[in-house]
This record gives sequence, C-alpha cells and structure tokens, in this order.
Amino acid sequence: MKKNLVCVLCPRGCRIIVDSESLEVIGNACSRGAQFGPQEIISPQRMLTSTASIKGALHKKIPVRTTSAIPFDQTFQCIQEIQKLQLTAPIEVGQVLIPNILGTGVDIIASRSLCINLP
Repeated sequence: MKKNLVCVLCPRGCRIIVDSESLEVIGNACSRGAQFGPQEIISPQRMLTSTASIKGALHKKIPVRTTSAIPFDQTFQCIQEIQKLQLTAPIEVGQVLIPNILGTGVDIIASRSLCINLP
C-alpha cells in the first residue's frame, strides 16, 4: 500500500509517497526524505516544544523542548508531564528539567534562561 506524506525534516516540505511494504520513497528532493518516509511508517517520531510554569521570574512561562525526537504516540503524555513542572527561577538555557521523560532516553530541557525577578 502506498502512503502520501509531507516530509517535515527540511523547509521544502516535499510531498513523498512511501510504499508501506518495501519502504521505497518517491518524490523526496533530499536524502532526509528517504530517511523520514520509512521512519514515519515504522515508528513516527517528533521533536516536542512546549512551555512550563515558572515562579520568581519576569515571565510566568519558560519555553522547553526535547533533546531529540520522541515517539509520536507519547507526545500527549510528555506534555502532561511538562505541565506538572513547578519551576523556580533561576533557570539556565539547556538545563535538564525532566531527565529521561517516560523512559524514552530523551530529556526535557529549558530553551531559555530566566533569572530571578528583582522588585
């Protein structure tokens, strides 16, 4: 069976066709599409970006992200874990906020530094 997909690994957004049996990819303009197609059929994965609550900083939310892609079917569970965070400033960019989220081997890290808000 052939599946029509849009590759999300580069800005081109190639419309590719992947044979779900042979995993052959047609329509990719770069090598990343050849990697994305079979991966998307076998086990889709995504990078996750979100925000977490933080106290004691100028802003009430801090942007966070995964250090690498996580299984797509665990995205919602990861967001729920991020929403449970109760962070307090200061936080440094790259600081691990949740190590090995849901046993994926992927960490949730801060995407920005936030210092203590002085009155």
